[in-house]
Amino acid sequence: MQTRTFLGGTSGPSLIPPYPDTICGPPDPSGALPNCAAPSVGGSDPLLQFFSPTYVQPYTQQGSLGFEIQTHKDWLISASYLAVKGTHLQRFRDVNLAPPEAAASIGIAGTTSTLSYQQFVLPRPIAGFGRILLMESSANSIYNALVLQIRKRYAHGFQLSASYTFSRTIDDNPEPIAVNPTATDNLLLSDATNPRPDRGFGVNDQRHRLVLSGIWQIGEARSFARAPRMLLGGWELSGIFTAQSGLSYSALVSFDLNNDGNSNNDRTPGLGRNTFHLPRSISLDPRVTKNLPISEHVRLQLIGGGLQHLQPRQHHCRAHHAACALQHRFRVRCRWTLLSRSSELGTQRVRCPDSHVRPAHHAAGA
Repeated sequence: MQTRTFLGGTSGPSLIPPYPDTICGPPDPSGALPNCAAPSVGGSDPLLQFFSPTYVQPYTQQGSLGFEIQTHKDWLISASYLAVKGTHLQRFRDVNLAPPEAAASIGIAGTTSTLSYQQFVLPRPIAGFGRILLMESSANSIYNALVLQIRKRYAHGFQLSASYTFSRTIDDNPEPIAVNPTATDNLLLSDATNPRPDRGFGVNDQRHRLVLSGIWQIGEARSFARAPRMLLGGWELSGIFTAQSGLSYSALVSFDLNNDGNSNNDRTPGLGRNTFHLPRSISLDPRVTKNLPISEHVRLQLIGGGLQHLQPRQHHCRAHHAACALQHRFRVRCRWTLLSRSSELGTQRVRCPDSHVRPAHHAAGA
C-alpha cells in the first residue's frame, strides 16, 4: 500500500475528484487520455493502471479435422489437424511513452561490429507520472498442429500407443498477468509504442513431441501350484517414453537499452522475440507392477517405478565427446495399493504412502 501527499492544497474534490472524473475533469467521450498537468506529489512519479475504454472480452476459435483407419485387427492409425485462434487477448501496454526518436548503437563484445537501435526520449508525455499501464484486448494468437497416432488396442495382455505432434504457436505477446511492476516487467512489450516487433513464437511453442507408451501383462502361470503361481504370475511391465523440443526464449540484455524505464524486457537489437529454443528433453518412465491375489475379492498390488531424464548438457562438455551429450537422472518410487472388489461398492483403492529411493545423480562422461 502506498500513501502519497499532494502538495499545494488540502484533500478535496479538486485533488481527489469523484469517479469517473480525473483531475483534468470528466473523461473525454472520444477516449483520449487526460492531457492536463499532473499534481505535485511527494516521492517518485506515481504509476497508474487502467482498463482501455475499447476493451472487449477475449475469445478463442477451435477447429479440428481428422481420420482414423483400422489396418489390422486391434491396430488403429489416425491423423488429425488442430487449429486454435485467440482473438482480443489481454496484455498491458505503457501508454505514457512517446515513439523512440534517439538513434543509438551498442558494440558486440570481442568484435568491432555495432548494432543500431532506437531509444525513448524523456520526460514522459504526461509529466508527473511514471508508467501508465493500459490493459488492452489487442493481442492475438494462432496454434496449428498435426497429430499422428498409432494405437494397438488391449488384447492378449498387450497394449501400445505412439503419438507424434508437430506444432507451432505464434502470438504477439498476450499477457494478462503483468500487473505487478518490476516483478513482471519481463512480460511487457519491448516497445510499447510499436507492438508489431513482438509478434513471434509463443512462450509455449514446442515444435516436436513424441510419446510412446505400452502395457504388457505377463501370463497368470495358472499351470503352477498356488505358491509358485503367486511368485511367477501377475506381473505387468509398462512405461512412457517422451521426447520433445525445447520451449522458445528471447535473447535479452541486462539493462534498460531503449530507456523506457523497464530493464527486464530489452532484446538484443536485430533479434525478434523468442527466436531461440531450449535444448530438447528426453525422459523414460518405466514401471513394474506385481499383482498378488489375497482372496477372491482382494488383491495386493506392488508398484515399482523409475524415472530417467536424458538432458543435453550445456557445461563441461566438448562437441566431440558423444558420451558427454546426455545427462542421466534416476528416481525410484515404490508403493503398494490394496484393491478390494465388492458387488455393491465396486472397486475401491486404499493407497499407502510412497517410499522413495533417490540414488545420487551422475552424468555420463563426467
